Amino acid sequence: MREVHADRVRRVAGLAVLALVGIPARARADDLERQACIEAYVNAQTARKDGELVRARRSLSACARDGCPGMIKRDCIAWTGEVDALIPSLVLAAEDDHGHPLPDARASIDGVSAPINGAPVTLDAGRHSIRFEHGGDAPQERTIVLAERERGRRVTAVFPVKVPR
Repeated sequence: MREVHADRVRRVAGLAVLALVGIPARARADDLERQACIEAYVNAQTARKDGELVRARRSLSACARDGCPGMIKRDCIAWTGEVDALIPSLVLAAEDDHGHPLPDARASIDGVSAPINGAPVTLDAGRHSIRFEHGGDAPQERTIVLAERERGRRVTAVFPVKVPR
């Protein structure tokens, strides 16, 4: 999938246009579904080429559905494995300075809320800003750069233990 299959994409897009001309109303729903498959097919390739692996994965899921034409579905299923192997992930954690988890801590990645629950968060490769917050403690911020194929990178914020007065 590294190279965009331009001839195949042009062929599929051309078929889509032809398929929408002069179709009885009953068949239009099927054609709309096929058109959505074709759009997802093209979008997946564009996103992959642009390094937007998470978006490519979403598009590949859409064009790998049972209702999609055979050639499109086969390509999308094959490319899904390739893209899945490239998508990096990280695991967020927040703990006190004794190593105890802080279940009430919050995190965001690039301004979007992110879970601190041990589950991997998939992201595109590249630079990301992570912000951790816990109670009245000063927020902690990290900037990381994820590489393609980097999986399960742990990013931990350590907050001081609050001593009762």
